[in-house]
Amino acid sequence: MEDAKDAESRGDWATAIKLLRPLAEEGNAVAQGHLGMFYDIGRGVPMNYAEAAKWLQKSAAQGFYGTFLNLGHVYLHGNGVPIDFVQAYMWYRLASNSASTPKSLFVRQKADSYLAGLTSRMTQEQVAEAERRARDWKP
Repeated sequence: MEDAKDAESRGDWATAIKLLRPLAEEGNAVAQGHLGMFYDIGRGVPMNYAEAAKWLQKSAAQGFYGTFLNLGHVYLHGNGVPIDFVQAYMWYRLASNSASTPKSLFVRQKADSYLAGLTSRMTQEQVAEAERRARDWKP
């Protein structure tokens, strides 16, 4: 994983993908999250929202909080999945709740901003359901 991160930091996307893919396929949640983002923005691979959603979901299912904010975007915009405000809200809430260090304060601020915007587009019942899903969610 360190070699993949080094390649990524150098902008060597081809090497990063080459190193990330086997790790992601073996179940490494961090590698899955990175691979999902690469597909989401078309970095080193053709942009493919369905593939991005698949890898981000696999990563998040293992509890890698680094993908929660991105998965909220996937559901908010319908990138590779149907638009689902309840799911988007749930992932943003999980991202906000998981941001517990000074370094992750930016994530909490972004997630809280998205939550505020979503709340105005959802019914009270939808917000309550999203909050329940976030509260009950387990990796």
